Amino acid sequence: METNTLEIVLKDNFIKTDWQYSLPGTGYETVSILSANGYIYVASNGYVFQLDPHFGTLINKNDLTGMEQHEIRMVISEKKDQLIIGTYGNVIALDANNISTTLWKNNLKGEDTGVVSLVASSQYIYSATGGYVNTMSITDGSIISKNSLPGMGNHEVRLALSEDEKYLIAGINGNVVCLDASAISKDPIWKNGLSGQGEEIVNVLVIKDRVYIGTNGFINSINLLNGDIIETNNLPGMGNHEVRLALSQDCTELFGGINGNIVSMDVNNVNTLQWTTPLPEANGNIVNMITANDGFIYAGSAGRVSQIDPNNGEIITTNNLPGLGVNEVRLSMGPNQTNLYIGSNGYAVGTSELGAFSIKRNKWMEEMSTAIESMQLKQMLIPGTHDSASYGITPLSSFSPEKDLPDWLKKIRDWAGSIPYLSIGAIASLWSKAQGYNIYTQLMGGIRYLDLRLSNRNGDIWLSHSLYSVPIQDVLNDVKRFIASNPKEIIILDFNHLYEFDDSLNKKMATLLSDAFGSKMTNSSQGCNITVGQLWEADQQLLVFYKDDSTCDNYPFLWKEENLCSPYYGATTIDELITNLNNELENFDKDTFFYLHGQLTPDTNMIKDGVIPFNGKPGSLQSLAEETNPKFMDWLKGHNNKKLNIIASDWIFTMTDFVPYCILINKERSSD
Repeated sequence: METNTLEIVLKDNFIKTDWQYSLPGTGYETVSILSANGYIYVASNGYVFQLDPHFGTLINKNDLTGMEQHEIRMVISEKKDQLIIGTYGNVIALDANNISTTLWKNNLKGEDTGVVSLVASSQYIYSATGGYVNTMSITDGSIISKNSLPGMGNHEVRLALSEDEKYLIAGINGNVVCLDASAISKDPIWKNGLSGQGEEIVNVLVIKDRVYIGTNGFINSINLLNGDIIETNNLPGMGNHEVRLALSQDCTELFGGINGNIVSMDVNNVNTLQWTTPLPEANGNIVNMITANDGFIYAGSAGRVSQIDPNNGEIITTNNLPGLGVNEVRLSMGPNQTNLYIGSNGYAVGTSELGAFSIKRNKWMEEMSTAIESMQLKQMLIPGTHDSASYGITPLSSFSPEKDLPDWLKKIRDWAGSIPYLSIGAIASLWSKAQGYNIYTQLMGGIRYLDLRLSNRNGDIWLSHSLYSVPIQDVLNDVKRFIASNPKEIIILDFNHLYEFDDSLNKKMATLLSDAFGSKMTNSSQGCNITVGQLWEADQQLLVFYKDDSTCDNYPFLWKEENLCSPYYGATTIDELITNLNNELENFDKDTFFYLHGQLTPDTNMIKDGVIPFNGKPGSLQSLAEETNPKFMDWLKGHNNKKLNIIASDWIFTMTDFVPYCILINKERSSD
């Protein structure tokens, strides 16, 4: 593998699939999906499922006995204790924490056996089907008030509620109707027949004093109080198709999805399109959209999900959802805005790291400056690499003077000679090289903690991991080059092993650091509560931890290792590793920086297995990491514990979601 390329760390733009769940018994139909209460609710073709959001595993299921197999729509109650579903002309309340329990059911007799639209208010549930609109009790589902929308026909009804809950807007059969939400049986406050726009499905969206209408190739802006059309856009070239709507998070932009395209307009000027974007291979298909705090639009259509830049409509990235066909795609955003959940073609899909891929990894701290400047560095989740400078190890590398060599390496000379196709150096290098990229590339890829081991090599200082890797000046030059062009990125250098060092080498190392970085290093007197903003104000970018206490006493810019809790656990299996991680996380109670690592430690048996070809066993730290890292990443995502501070593993860039996940957790923590 090349060590001087940025290819892997700069490939930022994709929507990563974390998990995929096939909904048993549902066939390949439309899938509604909703993230709430720490669960994912998924509904399709007569079934409702409750899934774990991290892994997509099934928690509970409801077969909706007697409802046959029809489309299902869902809302969560205001108190989040009920999942309300509409299907086959029925409204059903399920226990939101255990959906296998049905709380109440109401068959909307005489209305329809079709699609049921739902809106939840602080007091009621509003349902609509077959030309009727109902106000329902959240307690038992009884109908409090009803409106048959005379003259509108027995068609599908779409609903929206004003922010103050005074007005209920119904779209039906080419018409828009405004009802008094407190007494919907009264005559409508106003009606608008949308002259010249046909008699098709009408999507409605309310914000402040305006109602936005999407229907049959048209978008309208209507006055909420009197129903007058303010502006109309007939979306030239889009055809007469259903138009679905979404608003930007700041409610300044309106987006329409139609016929495989997304259009953008200012909420105060829907006459003018700001941009139009055709989605990949989506012509003629329904487009569902959702917007997120990261500013992007996420659009689903024809079996694909795309991330769209709201400023110009550029498609940032697309997930083709392999194997899921080209059907309608419905979307729901996770509560921390880092996860997008997808329903399509009888499947539920979980994705992660939204927004992280829009942040340049080489300067992610700078791009998040407003959010993180008041945070203490020890409150952040800092991505690191284990044995960071081992990238230079080759089969020709010499053994370093490490006294704590692993048993397998001590024994390697006893049995490696009997293996004709491998040399001692080849075996040792495979199990000593823990990273594939040089320090500059790691930093460009977002790494901000470096685990460094120093060895004496005939009076010179080298980095090592059982074997010599590279001279210290290579590492210092890489760090110096990086911070010169990225002045707001803060890096932790942890020189935690010193092999055959004496006072003269310690002094030499301190001098090299001082010459390379000078005032860019912050003094240990600042203490572990130092904030990102304090470092920026002082124009400092480096915290340097050093193993030798007496050297630290002589050089204020060196921090003693007592300020960085770094427990050792030599796990040889993933189960043992997870147990160690859980125990260390639970028991950590110090007011220091805290470092946990997620790699396994090879033992003699693992090495012996690894040199036997074609047995499916890992044959190097890289192949071991490729097997272990996904499970470590699953653990990390399942333990968003604020104690987590510095986290690292071997061959870190085999985890394409590692750095983005850390970035997004910092976004989340900054808002706490």
